[in-house]
Amino acid sequence: MIETLIHIVFLLIVIGVLWWAVQRIIGVLQIAEPFNTLIYVIAVVAAAFVALYIIQILLGVAGVHVAWPRL
Repeated sequence: MIETLIHIVFLLIVIGVLWWAVQRIIGVLQIAEPFNTLIYVIAVVAAAFVALYIIQILLGVAGVHVAWPRL
């Protein structure tokens, strides 16, 4: 159980640092508007996948095993 909590905290720290870095890069670089929005959308999708992964970990600890869908 403790390993799971450490794993989740580590993932949240990593995604937080990446989110901060993307926000800083968007602010510092003067990128044209479509690319600026594209980078932001990619960052949101990556954060959503990490959030889903964390939810899957928590469900696994609770005894509900959910597999990722095959694409």
